[in-house]
Amino acid sequence: MPFSAISEAEGSNMQLVMQLLDPPSDLPSHLLSMSFTHQGGIIGRSHQSQWCLPDVTAKLSGRHAHVTYRDGHFYLTDLSQNGIWLHKDQRRLEKARTYRIDDGTVYQMSDFKIVARLTQPVEHQAPSVGIPEDYQFDLSLDRQDQQPQCEPLPAHMQDHAPLETQHFPLPTLMVEAEPTPPPTPTPPDPFWQDFSAALGVDLRHLDEPAQKAVAIKAARLLRLSVAGVHQCLHTCSSIKNEMGIPPTVDNPAVNEPSESLLEKLLLSNGTNATVHLKEQLRSLQSHQLATLAASRAAWRGALEQWAPNNLALHFEQQEPRRRLFRNAGYWRAYCRFHQELSQQDSGPDRVWTRHFVQAYTEQQRLLNNLSLLSSGER
Repeated sequence: MPFSAISEAEGSNMQLVMQLLDPPSDLPSHLLSMSFTHQGGIIGRSHQSQWCLPDVTAKLSGRHAHVTYRDGHFYLTDLSQNGIWLHKDQRRLEKARTYRIDDGTVYQMSDFKIVARLTQPVEHQAPSVGIPEDYQFDLSLDRQDQQPQCEPLPAHMQDHAPLETQHFPLPTLMVEAEPTPPPTPTPPDPFWQDFSAALGVDLRHLDEPAQKAVAIKAARLLRLSVAGVHQCLHTCSSIKNEMGIPPTVDNPAVNEPSESLLEKLLLSNGTNATVHLKEQLRSLQSHQLATLAASRAAWRGALEQWAPNNLALHFEQQEPRRRLFRNAGYWRAYCRFHQELSQQDSGPDRVWTRHFVQAYTEQQRLLNNLSLLSSGER
């Protein structure tokens, strides 16, 4: 049996080492880094992940990222709800899209900063195989002497093939293929940036489903707010009509349904919705201040109406003068009482405020109870 040489197995042993930067002080040392082979693995908060990182903020998903290997490169895929960010330019990786991992890239997952390190390919040899024990060596020297290894060559050999008829294959230049660039992530939708700026709330840390949920919630709050403003305007108009107060401006929005008003605010091209809403809110504010001033003026007017001079004039016109002198003691007591009420330091405002607060509190309590009963609460 002829002897066969056994070739060595060669290959690359590429590894990916993910290491935490600025890790928490209470994190166990065996969780500070993780090596991934060609088998890949999962990074997350779940105990079933290959690299399980405890996160008290719960921003790290149970299956946050997936590491894979193909064609000599490692790749990273975002599986999370809160996303993976490139720490260098704060760019977020698109969810469920695969990105090639480059050496030295720093990723942000929740509060963890993770740097990727790629090891150099290490050549390894297959284990050596010994000569089989049953290999038979022919050690007979006599047999070797009997048979020559090859026939002798002639002294002269003729080569009749001319040089120009010989075929020599020319080497073909192989062009090295250029590496495929990593896919460019899709830029974020500018709508959410404009919506976040108009709302005054930062939505960059939310994924698209969560941003849509915020938009729906904002729309519901807008509808409720417009309906509340419309009801306040209607109540204000009713109070003015009852008191005989002429409207300061013609406000057709009071008689329209709130749904129609909301549609005009959002879809009408001729009306500036922002200016119109500010005018309605300013009208409600002025109504509140005017009501307080009018109540105070009404009290002062009533106090002036019951002044002794006005009463004396009225009594002279209605009753004989002797009636006043007959009740002079009561009259002097009333004059002193009215003078005490009219003095600024003792305060007609204090007397008025006491009655006003009492009536206001009682009316507020009745309205709140009525609101609870109408909504079915107890």
